[in-house]
Amino acid sequence: MAQNDDLSSLERVRQRLYNPQAQTGFEEPHLTEERATPATGWSKLRQKEYVEQASGTHMSGPVRFFIIAFVFFILTAGGAAFYLIWGGRTVSTDNVIITTEGPTTIASGDTVPLLITIENKNPVAIRAVTLSLDFPEGTKDPVDPTKPLSNYSADVGDIQPGAKVEETVKATLFGSEGQQVSLPIKAEYHTDSSSSVFVKDKQYGLTVTTSPLALTVTSLTQVSAGQPVTVDVSVRSNATTNLDNVAVSAAYPFGFTPSSATPTPGANNLFALGTFGPGEEKHISIAGTLSGENNDERVFTFTAGTLSATDSPTLATSYTSKEADILITKPFLATTLTINHDSTDSPVIQSGINQQALVTWVNTLSSQLTNGTITVALSGDALDPTSIGATDGFFRSSDTTVLFSSETAPGLASLQPGDTGNGIINFSTKKGAALQALRNPTITFKISVAGQRIGESNVPENISSTITRVAKVGTNLALSTKIVHSIGSFPNTGPWPPVPNSETTYTVEYALTNTVNSVAGAKVVAKLPTYVRFTGQMYPSDGSITYNDSTRTVTWTAGDIPAGTATPVTASFQIGFTPSTSQSGTNPVLLFAQEVDGVDRFTQAQISGSLQELTTQTSSDPAYVRADGAVQ
Repeated sequence: MAQNDDLSSLERVRQRLYNPQAQTGFEEPHLTEERATPATGWSKLRQKEYVEQASGTHMSGPVRFFIIAFVFFILTAGGAAFYLIWGGRTVSTDNVIITTEGPTTIASGDTVPLLITIENKNPVAIRAVTLSLDFPEGTKDPVDPTKPLSNYSADVGDIQPGAKVEETVKATLFGSEGQQVSLPIKAEYHTDSSSSVFVKDKQYGLTVTTSPLALTVTSLTQVSAGQPVTVDVSVRSNATTNLDNVAVSAAYPFGFTPSSATPTPGANNLFALGTFGPGEEKHISIAGTLSGENNDERVFTFTAGTLSATDSPTLATSYTSKEADILITKPFLATTLTINHDSTDSPVIQSGINQQALVTWVNTLSSQLTNGTITVALSGDALDPTSIGATDGFFRSSDTTVLFSSETAPGLASLQPGDTGNGIINFSTKKGAALQALRNPTITFKISVAGQRIGESNVPENISSTITRVAKVGTNLALSTKIVHSIGSFPNTGPWPPVPNSETTYTVEYALTNTVNSVAGAKVVAKLPTYVRFTGQMYPSDGSITYNDSTRTVTWTAGDIPAGTATPVTASFQIGFTPSTSQSGTNPVLLFAQEVDGVDRFTQAQISGSLQELTTQTSSDPAYVRADGAVQ
């Protein structure tokens, strides 16, 4: 029995059930009733505690679960009843459904029909419903294509619970190829129970498959530097309605110099083409030259669209863009022009003297070049046509052109890869009054090269290129200096001819003249010998003449000298000479070499000149005789 006391009641029942010696009969137990003695005082309280403890320990887990589940059910049922009775009357924008039926892809310029449905799933009516759409810039009214359409608005009235209304909206939309167009749709309404305005939004997306304008750009893919190039642009309308104020904006690359364009562009290289009918096509042609190094790439960009007004300087709407890439290659017959050994694009030459231009050429192709021809056309207001001559070339006076061909330079008949040659052009500028009448004169050299090569198709190909060089003619800033004694801006004193140990004063006079270009910062500098004194007398007295005693330097800051100075710009100062007995019988130096310089404003070149030293032989003085020069 001791072992059975350790087992649970369930285990003891199991043992009795499977025990073969268990009694088969059932003996009803005899129960006895025994009344408990009523508790009083502290005993009564303790008895109550025992009863409460006993009752608590007898509540099983399933009972607890049942109670919790029952409470949850009551709460859930109550919430559902509350929603069914009161919650179903709530008005929400989520219960207003906007659906749109229409195309998802369009061709630019098409009229788009949209069927818009507004459905009310609220338990109450929605009042004064307004439907509105915003359209992108450039949209047109399908009824009147000349009229822009920026938005659409319609009052659709009240919509009862569970009802729907439909509205059809049409618009002619434009856009660039591949553009994503989003149409914002909005429904506004209010309810009887609220003064607030409710808004339901929806976005409807479209993709533009084709542009209303098609651009085609045609040009060479490779050109030599300086070779003429033409870019042709075709503009065609893909729209089903008229397009007004069509224009093309052109962006030229660095190094492109336009020479002509048809039609004539406006500001910012904008070509206004006017109105296009459906399928209509118009053309633009642009000619010019490209400069650059070998393998430089130049990109032309053209953008087609419409203007907000006929006189607008920029595109209001852009529909399509095209680019044209042109590669600059080494010229097939590379030609250089040097003038007086100057190979820059804008060499500077001096007026009134003979000039020499050297033209050189080399075959840069990997194949033979035949029938080479080089023509150099000379022009410009400073050119003296009668001075032109050529070595290994022929001067054609009818158009002032020098021609180098196989007749004058036999090597041009056939040039193998790398073969070179050259020719010389002699010329001069105008002189005298003809040159003095010019301002900022130039001489232009336009070099055209032509020849034949065997192309990839094994047939002769004619090829050509052109380069232009502009020579600027520099001005002649001339300084003249004289020393006088009997005349001048100041009265001179002392013996003449000079006598040892006695001071004789002289006046130094400067005069500057200028020809074809204005000169900036003109200045004349000269030094005095130690035995010559600067007296301080000078003209003008505006401070433009200064003397540095430590360096014994006299400086005249003449400033700007205008072009074509007919009347010389002058200045003068006085010096005193006290000869020594050791100088008797000689003609001592009174003023060392004079240096003049300035900047040519047109050519931006530094110009300079100098004059030799001046002595006591003052031959510029009208009263001078030979005996007056030497010291006595």
